Amino acid sequence: MAASFRIFPEHHLACFRYSGRVTIADYLGVLRGFPRDPEFKLGLKHVTDISDLEEIETDHTMMMQIQAKIAEYVVGAPVETLSVIIAPTEAALNAAAMVMRSWKGLDVPVARSVVASASEAAKLLGIDEATIKACLNEIA
Repeated sequence: MAASFRIFPEHHLACFRYSGRVTIADYLGVLRGFPRDPEFKLGLKHVTDISDLEEIETDHTMMMQIQAKIAEYVVGAPVETLSVIIAPTEAALNAAAMVMRSWKGLDVPVARSVVASASEAAKLLGIDEATIKACLNEIA
């Protein structure tokens, strides 16, 4: 599957994975499914692994609309949402840059970072590296 997610409430963590060729429809599927998940709640920490991403459908207008929709979900969060993207490859870095650009100018309580490894993500999120890796492996 090109796009998947899982919430780990015991770690206050939502993990997302995008791999292969990701379309706007894949991204929208996650966007629609995430807030409907029974474990969803505002303020979860997010880690998005795009290590195996090969290509992402690029529709900048649609991407901005999607990010604005995400902003609607998080604007009422009781705390700032920490969101880390793991992007160790050129394709992943390009996709992460597109996402980061689409967040510019949005006044939302989300702190986004891009890192090269699960180890760096764990440090930023304040979660044990083994825990991050185990959670990500469960949605592989």
